[in-house]
Amino acid sequence: MEIKQYKELLTYWHQFTYFTNRVIGKKSTILAKTTFDLDEHLKLYHCIDNFFYVLADSVNHTIVKVGGGVESLTGYQPSDFEGKGYYSTIKAYSIWELLKITKGGVKYFEYLFSRPAEDRKYIKANYTFDFKTKDGKRFQCMSQSIPILFNDDMEPIYFLNIFTDISLLKKDKNVLHYIIDSSDIQNIKRIDINVAISLPINDDELISKAEKRVLRLIADGLSSKQIASELFLSQHTINTHRRNMLEKLKCTSSSEMIKKGILNGWL
Repeated sequence: MEIKQYKELLTYWHQFTYFTNRVIGKKSTILAKTTFDLDEHLKLYHCIDNFFYVLADSVNHTIVKVGGGVESLTGYQPSDFEGKGYYSTIKAYSIWELLKITKGGVKYFEYLFSRPAEDRKYIKANYTFDFKTKDGKRFQCMSQSIPILFNDDMEPIYFLNIFTDISLLKKDKNVLHYIIDSSDIQNIKRIDINVAISLPINDDELISKAEKRVLRLIADGLSSKQIASELFLSQHTINTHRRNMLEKLKCTSSSEMIKKGILNGWL
């Protein structure tokens, strides 16, 4: 990721937390958490096929609970996320998707707080993305982000995020991000969110699968000689891959390449 994208993500994150931090310290926020019963909400979603859920605390930006078919769908265990910050979910996204989702989150909160307090529990955000499983495979995923716990000022505290595999329904990888406002059941609104961002050349298209294999082993701490032995290639071939990746990714060291590999979801 280039410096421009880092700054853009940081800007959107600050805007996002401006909205989510509004509930911090309020007595009704604390009371709502102590009386919250997740099972009552999950009963509403028991019939959804092939899904898992993530309960997120938007006040502290942490993952409260993960359940459903998370292991069968993604390979991850609930403990990989529970009790950890939002940062723990970055392993499932490309950095570009994370940037778009954060931008969409800002637009969602802008809309949410523009609506009457009594309408807010009926307003959710939907988005699609290419979910990266623990073994590196990907599937098209739909996330429904539903506010389910509020304080007395109707400011959201918990969001129930329902993740569904939609690979059979959606083949392209374009990100869809939109708001569903069902506060008026006779006039349900879909508000599309523009999450377009300026992307640099896609690094994923610049390096080959063979080079990615080498990069993963570099990240594991192996020397060129050890990588050559592991992949049954000559050390000269491995060094050539190293030089080519440094040039293609505009890096000056292996540590920079590893950093780019992490940000792009290759490692």
